[in-house]
Amino acid sequence: MRPLCCGLLISWLIVVQAMAMAQSAFDGAWKVDLTESESSTKIYAYLVQDNTYRCTTCDPPLDIRADGRDHKITGVACYDTVSLKVVDDWTTLETDKRNHKERGN
Repeated sequence: MRPLCCGLLISWLIVVQAMAMAQSAFDGAWKVDLTESESSTKIYAYLVQDNTYRCTTCDPPLDIRADGRDHKITGVACYDTVSLKVVDDWTTLETDKRNHKERGN
């Protein structure tokens, strides 16, 4: 009886190994059709000059004082005020709020 049990065990191990080596739905060559994809890369043009922040490519375009205070914005559904603070020569801190609460990112 013992040789039969070892034979079944070996057969079972072979089947399990074959199943583990089988291709999944993600294996193989993938082809991307670039004509059906949309590019999410948009170039934004920011300018901070004379304590004024301008973003002409934003939607809607922004032109606010960079003083850290809340400034009313119209034309945006997800926030109604924007504040911008200059941290250093390379960094700004923008805070968007709706109904006096910071908008979650």
